[in-house]
Amino acid sequence: MTCRVAFTSAAALAFVVSALVFLSNPGVVSACSCAASGTPQEELAAFEAVFAGRVRSVEHTFDPDAQSVSPWDHTKVGFTVNTVWKGDVTRSIEVATPPTGGSCGYPFQEGTTYIVYAYGSAAEGGFTASLCSRTAPLSAAQEDIAALGRGQAPGGEAVGGTPSGDGDSGSVGVVLVVVVVVGVIVVVAIVVYARRGRG
Repeated sequence: MTCRVAFTSAAALAFVVSALVFLSNPGVVSACSCAASGTPQEELAAFEAVFAGRVRSVEHTFDPDAQSVSPWDHTKVGFTVNTVWKGDVTRSIEVATPPTGGSCGYPFQEGTTYIVYAYGSAAEGGFTASLCSRTAPLSAAQEDIAALGRGQAPGGEAVGGTPSGDGDSGSVGVVLVVVVVVGVIVVVAIVVYARRGRG
């Protein structure tokens, strides 16, 4: 009985603390609400720019460790683009995104390659990307790549194959090789152990 009371008290305390943390942080309280994304072709028609590129820089107009941010804050993400499906997109481009996930900002990571669905234009204040789209790491966007096709290079030239991760696929390949080698070693060890047991 004592354990049950202690557990209930601890659960109640955890709930109260969590509620206080959320209520004291406006950036967390305002949650992002998005409509369901369409198919790759539907999103291609809906957005002004669709491209694949590697993140070369991430710059904030705010302190990422701050308790809250203003509605005017944003994150500026620099891309090196390798494939374009739509829009006036150059080899080097910057895309803005809202400051936090609560305001539908996309958490781009430096060094990762993404497929990006952006709105706006290069001529009118630049492009903006958010969580409310099919924007995703290229490694998780195989459905999009298959549906959209080869695309073009930023200069308008045809792309010879599917977009590359500029190193991402290489690291995946190394992991795959390591997994296969470890698997073979395990199988060999099991076979050797089984034979010894019979002997």
